[in-house]
Amino acid sequence: AVVAVPTEKHFEILKDLIDYGPRAIFCEKPFCASFEEAEQIISRASTANVKISVNFHRRWDPKISALKSALVSLDEKAIAVDINYSKGLLNYGSHILDLVDYLFGEVECVHVGGAKNGAERDPSFSALLKLKSGSPVYLKGFDGVAYELMDVNIFYRNCMYRIDFGGYRLLKYEVIRDQYFSGYHNLSSSGVSFLPDGPVYGLPQAYSEIAAYCSGTATE
Repeated sequence: AVVAVPTEKHFEILKDLIDYGPRAIFCEKPFCASFEEAEQIISRASTANVKISVNFHRRWDPKISALKSALVSLDEKAIAVDINYSKGLLNYGSHILDLVDYLFGEVECVHVGGAKNGAERDPSFSALLKLKSGSPVYLKGFDGVAYELMDVNIFYRNCMYRIDFGGYRLLKYEVIRDQYFSGYHNLSSSGVSFLPDGPVYGLPQAYSEIAAYCSGTATE
């Protein structure tokens, strides 16, 4: 079952759907309108053995999957993660937070800053997140800009990874000695791309995995 209605309708629809006992539910983000509603739905689904997945499609995008494999292969925690976003915490911000969870693991604590430029319905909050790994994530929200903003810089000791335009482009920058000044180390001026540039394209992969789960052929 797919839930693709306004967020304030999710709770009642999900409750009713779970009672019908589908194998899986694919729900649009944000999952629920409040943390309390989400907890109730998760508990109800667990009791009924109904799997629920939220449509954060970057989890299935081939470029993002390649990035995660590259980060895991480094076998070290990130020194810091720097994120700029717009269009609200529930809108673009929810995608960003799920991406943080997917790439780096659970968040241990959050220190919230202020909303930008007075957006009332869905402000783009800024915050400092500390991951369980110990890495800090600097989340910076921008309301009032006249352009899309969902960019991520991931800093390691000898390289930096960058997610541009919400995942349209993924790059790796490596250290080069003497590139600009003799005796100094700088990041390369142009990054190495994981895969060709292109839109985030995870929905076909997501539906394929859901179909495999529902048919009993999924490997995990």
